[in-house]
Amino acid sequence: MTITYGYGKNLYVNTTNRCTCACEFCIRTTGDGVGTASSLWLDREPTREEILADIQKQDLSRYDELVFCGYGEPTFRWDDIAWVCDQLRAAVRETEVAATEAFRVGNKYTRKDIIEEL
Repeated sequence: MTITYGYGKNLYVNTTNRCTCACEFCIRTTGDGVGTASSLWLDREPTREEILADIQKQDLSRYDELVFCGYGEPTFRWDDIAWVCDQLRAAVRETEVAATEAFRVGNKYTRKDIIEEL
C-alpha cells in the first residue's frame, strides 16, 4: 500500500480513494500511479498512525512541501489529517495551507467548517 510518494520537490500523502467529484483533470482516470508510486489505489484506508509512521520514515528535508493528495478527496479524512499535522508540527519549519475547492467538498462531507478549524 502506497501512503507517501515523491513527485517533483514534494512529498504526497495518499489517505483515501473516496471521492464524490469527477474532475476532468484528475490523474486517477489516466493511470494507476504517479511520481515514485506505481499504484495509488488503496486496498483499505491507512490508519492515522500508519500515515504518521510512513511520513516519519521519510527525510522531510528533501521536500519543499507535504501535500495531502492521492486518488481520493483528502478532506474526507480531515480529522486524521489534522491529527497527523499536529503530531508533525514540531518537525517542520512552517505550516501553510493552500485553500482549494476541496475544502468546500470537505466541509459538506464532514459537516464541519474546515477553514475555521485551521
